[in-house]
Amino acid sequence: MFNLSRWFSRPIPRGSALVFDLNHTLVDSVGATARPGVEQLLASLQVDYRLVLWTHSRRWRGRRLLREHNLAHFFDQQLYRQDYDPDDIGTRKDIRRVQGRLIVDDDAEEIAFNARHGARVFHIPRYRQRNQAERVDDLYDRIRAVIAGRG
Repeated sequence: MFNLSRWFSRPIPRGSALVFDLNHTLVDSVGATARPGVEQLLASLQVDYRLVLWTHSRRWRGRRLLREHNLAHFFDQQLYRQDYDPDDIGTRKDIRRVQGRLIVDDDAEEIAFNARHGARVFHIPRYRQRNQAERVDDLYDRIRAVIAGRG
């Protein structure tokens, strides 16, 4: 029998893809504000990992939000709804398609889908402009712990 706890206790290898959602994860629902500290988190992870943006947003909206919040340059790859779900039928973000090792998303169904397929997951609290007071240092430390195999 394969011991999954042993596999998850190992750090994610450098150079691996880490996948981030956009809406409610990096920016609020209307795109007015970026989650506090997200630029610093992405900059620190970009040094050792390939960062992938995978969003349900349409390309025009996603690109606009990335540009407005100065986040586009962090991502080596960007996937928008029409790239993986052109008929809008609810296709899941299967991070195996981009050799993803971790997904950070606010959507419990995306988290559950990827966990069932062996990915590490981080279910981040939904970001809304009014909850800017959240403890981002603790939140980002928990993401780093999952990457390091301690979470």
